[in-house]
Amino acid sequence: MRARGQRGQVSAEYVGVLLLVAVIIGALLLSGVGAKIAEAASTAVCRIAGAECGEAGGTASTSSDPAAELERREQALAALGDRGEGYAALLAQAAAARARGDYDEADRILDLLELYSGLADHDRGDLVDAVAGPSDGDFDDLVEQGTIEEDGGRNRRYFRVEPSPGDGLIVQDFFIPTASSGGFLDGDDRDTVDPLLGDADLDDSRIVIVIDRESGRGVITQSPTCTASALPDYCEAARPIELRDPQLRPQANPLPGQAPNEFRIDAGDGTLEIEYDALNSITPGGLSVDGTVRFERGDDGNYEKVSDSRDPYPRIVTGQYRPGEPPQILDETDDEPVLPGALPGPVRDVVEGTGEVIDKACDIPPWVPIGGPIGPIGREIVC
Repeated sequence: MRARGQRGQVSAEYVGVLLLVAVIIGALLLSGVGAKIAEAASTAVCRIAGAECGEAGGTASTSSDPAAELERREQALAALGDRGEGYAALLAQAAAARARGDYDEADRILDLLELYSGLADHDRGDLVDAVAGPSDGDFDDLVEQGTIEEDGGRNRRYFRVEPSPGDGLIVQDFFIPTASSGGFLDGDDRDTVDPLLGDADLDDSRIVIVIDRESGRGVITQSPTCTASALPDYCEAARPIELRDPQLRPQANPLPGQAPNEFRIDAGDGTLEIEYDALNSITPGGLSVDGTVRFERGDDGNYEKVSDSRDPYPRIVTGQYRPGEPPQILDETDDEPVLPGALPGPVRDVVEGTGEVIDKACDIPPWVPIGGPIGPIGREIVC
């Protein structure tokens, strides 16, 4: 009886020691260090307890090596570094963070690079390469160049704003639905698509603004404007771009392509405000599209529109692309035909008010006299 009792006591103490070892192993695994030591110790405990265990590195092990996983992700993104010195610099920063044991920072950088890689593989990936690909010095040179003319009549203007890490990229896409093109402009012959991931060529937009909140870099791209196919074939290159408080309202248009389009882009921590005064290169004189829109970061991390005074022409779609999150369409404007939509706000109000008066007058029964003897003639012409 005594021997059996001693064996029971030893067994209880033995189990207690095993539990203590298991707690230590768990702490090692959660800490992300000593993975191999913890794995070997776990195997030894299993053997002592007489259980079936996988060998160290076998399929039965639940341990992981975060450094090895980070290195694997770096290797998968290595080709991205060949596309630009900016990408290569981020890869080097991720590797340095991994080497010093700052796995959270390495993970954050790799999440961002995976976002860039996914966006850059689409039709408009050149816009992502434009903001993320250059080195800091090369990007500063692009900013200093002002308006950069490209082949095919397109142009670009690079700029910097205050970064807001974690907010990803914000993209605004201006395009003209063909039904709203007014008969003299060549519309873009498409409906709404995702500004970066949708199936639309860059020249299927009038203006695209890309703002990388991670780095504080941005680019504005404008496409040329052509007459409608029913008119004589004529195209005009995009206008110059000025980065300043918009000053021309309404814009004069003495010669095609001469008056600049103006943009002001202000950004803070989780805030973004875009003001512009823009028109197509062959838009008639005195007409412009302008306004201001402000976005702020919401509780879910996505931006939300908090104020808007933009003209309702053309259609404008705003998207946000954050690391590790699905893309979001933040806003889409309604559109009007070219001429009413591009009128200055006060003039448009007068035109719309006049239209309402005419509509009410035309609703009056025809036997009611209007405006003396010329009333019936006017009704016949207007209504």
